[in-house]
Amino acid sequence: MTDILKREVLTLRGLSLLALHAATGFVAYGALAIPPDGPWDEDNLTGIETGCALMIVSGALALAFTAAPVLRARFRPWWLAPPLLYLALGAGRWAYIQHVYPVAGT
Repeated sequence: MTDILKREVLTLRGLSLLALHAATGFVAYGALAIPPDGPWDEDNLTGIETGCALMIVSGALALAFTAAPVLRARFRPWWLAPPLLYLALGAGRWAYIQHVYPVAGT
């Protein structure tokens, strides 16, 4: 009975992580694919920064949910790749936007 329960919990956790990765992928597409027209385009710049922040938060959340099963060898180590990728892409894009399009007046 306990094996069935463990399998169900891991399946639920895996499906939850896949849903979180799909939502983060949607946000990541918007944050990475939308280019600002220039330094004056505050709407797109704010949207990109918000998308990057959401990528970082959801990547950290997914990493927290994934770390324990990977350390216990219930999930394979490749489950750590998407959260780490989202963290790196979100931080990199945010740093790039801050560097290339600095806030006017500062």
